[in-house]
Amino acid sequence: MGLFELFKKQGNSFYEEPRDSGEVGRVAQNEPGDNLQEEITAELDEHTGNAPRILTAKLFFQALPEIHSHLLLAELQKKYPAAQVSTGANSLIFSVPANTPGSENDIFEGCLLTTPTMQMANLPKEAYKQNWHWKEAGTAIQNCAYEVLLTEKQIGTLAYKERTEVFIDFVIASIEVLRPDVIYSKNAEKLLEPRDVLGCRSVSDPDILHPFTNIRMFKVADSEQGEILMDTIGLDSLGLPDLEIIFHNQNPAKIAELLLRYCYFIYDIGDVVQHGEYLEGLNPGERWKCERRKAMLDPERVVLHVSVA
Repeated sequence: MGLFELFKKQGNSFYEEPRDSGEVGRVAQNEPGDNLQEEITAELDEHTGNAPRILTAKLFFQALPEIHSHLLLAELQKKYPAAQVSTGANSLIFSVPANTPGSENDIFEGCLLTTPTMQMANLPKEAYKQNWHWKEAGTAIQNCAYEVLLTEKQIGTLAYKERTEVFIDFVIASIEVLRPDVIYSKNAEKLLEPRDVLGCRSVSDPDILHPFTNIRMFKVADSEQGEILMDTIGLDSLGLPDLEIIFHNQNPAKIAELLLRYCYFIYDIGDVVQHGEYLEGLNPGERWKCERRKAMLDPERVVLHVSVA
């Protein structure tokens, strides 16, 4: 399933579904991520951007997994023949040389980390709130007892697109070998069905951002007009701006689809949209103004705040 195929097939179910709904007020509270700031944060300098963050995924299992480095390496080498693996205490480090011409010295290093018992730790509350793409996520995670952590050793010097592709291939190789039941993307703050992650690299319908980004929705609690805030999370991990938008007279499903298109547009062209420039709105000819500013909701990051016409 594509990242927001749910919206396209079921219309307003994104808005009506109560199980993951968030609510925000105009007054900031101590609980990070639950409330809007009382006043919009002062605009950031137009040249300010997000610093890339480590990409991280957790694999969860109902049964204790068996981890064999040679099987994982063999799976990764199907895509990257020059990949290598080294072992440490409760860790495997996979090294993948860059494929981009002129970057032969750049190497992606992905780590598979475990604890001696592999017992599953508690997830942050954000993991359960915005799983619009997978209705059964809450039930699936309750049946898991063990976990494995996949992470970059360091951000390195790879360009963000190649970095994204290699990391997701690292995750896919781990899924193919270990067969987890649930995946948690820390960068996107959402739970993922393993088969959806496998499908994000398909030739016919690629959806490379699915494991890294999410679109969140919050009702503005004290809004007389019934305003809704929707934003994206995860592009900031790649050093790109996320997006946010506040509206009250638009179809939330359509806004979600638009934000998804914006995400891919930013991913394709990079961090080049400047403060005061415009993006196309929902309808042909609509031009919605963008402002570069600090996000209204946690995590703290630079966003393009899109004003609805």
